[in-house]
Amino acid sequence: MAAVLICYNSIQLFSPFYEYSYTNILQVISPNTQERTNIISVTNIILSIAPTITGLVVPALAEYTGGLDSIETYRYVYPPFCIFGLLIGYFAFYYSKERIVQAKSHINDVKFFDAIVKVAKNKYFWIKNCAGWIGFLEGASGIIIQWTYMYGRPKEDLAQYGLVTTIIGNSALFAMMFAPFIIKKIGKRNLLILCNLMNIVLLLFLLPFYKNTVLLVVLCYCNGFFNAFSNIYNPSIDADMKDYQQYISGERIDGMFSTVGLIGGVIGMGTGFVVPAIYEKMGLHEDCSVLYDASVREPLIEVLIMASVIGAILNVIPYFFYDLTEQKHGDIIKVLKIRALFEDYANGDITDDALADTV
Repeated sequence: MAAVLICYNSIQLFSPFYEYSYTNILQVISPNTQERTNIISVTNIILSIAPTITGLVVPALAEYTGGLDSIETYRYVYPPFCIFGLLIGYFAFYYSKERIVQAKSHINDVKFFDAIVKVAKNKYFWIKNCAGWIGFLEGASGIIIQWTYMYGRPKEDLAQYGLVTTIIGNSALFAMMFAPFIIKKIGKRNLLILCNLMNIVLLLFLLPFYKNTVLLVVLCYCNGFFNAFSNIYNPSIDADMKDYQQYISGERIDGMFSTVGLIGGVIGMGTGFVVPAIYEKMGLHEDCSVLYDASVREPLIEVLIMASVIGAILNVIPYFFYDLTEQKHGDIIKVLKIRALFEDYANGDITDDALADTV
């Protein structure tokens, strides 16, 4: 237990640096919000290959290590995939370029606490984070497919479980392909609200039909389709939000968003007890074998579905106050280009190309 604690906390210490850097590269690879959305879409389509492979292969390999409820599976099957994935990720750092709209000679020199104060004045930061903080229950039902196959069906169906997760995972492919076109038509904010409303509807349909495996897979596929749009609109909204921060403060202080966002970690320490408390209330304590009993498993699944519905409703409410449209963002970028032009001109660092582009 001590070794697990040390390893787990070490991963939690270093992985955010890796993940945040990777996400930030996508967010500053172009100042054009639609082009950025297109790039994020293509990137996520490529990324989706990984869970497609692991979703199919891992359950099949788990048959040789005692199943998905065996510690041996997590000890020997998962780590090679994780290590290989991390090595592939390094290509992003060597072959990508940041294209921030900023004067060439400009140096970001903002004191730590001043930067925190500046981020705290960004209303879009609070809208997005509040949505996550109050909508934490939305993902509570994500365990249903796994529980159905691990505890509600014979062990021999684990290979079928791999096929099912692959099929459901492929729903994300179509969502990520269509996302740039839909965003261009209705905007990121409207797409987000639409996806959340569809998520609520599908979860309500899931409540009476989750015992039917075919309908369960179909509904989870549809739910996965609408949820996958978040892979595109969330980082795009984050990028727009940071451009807005530069507009109101004059500085790029992207790193401070994660620092101020640590408030969510404190909130998460409290909200993280809610779902486990539901488990205990419904009869699931340390021994997961009780889930083999349908009289324990099925009522718990129903409660988790309703919890997800409540979470989805709470998650979408703040976005009705989000008004950073694509048009407004485009105007912000124009202002940033003009500011950069004048600063470069004052420093004698202006080029004909930059002048022509801004004009």
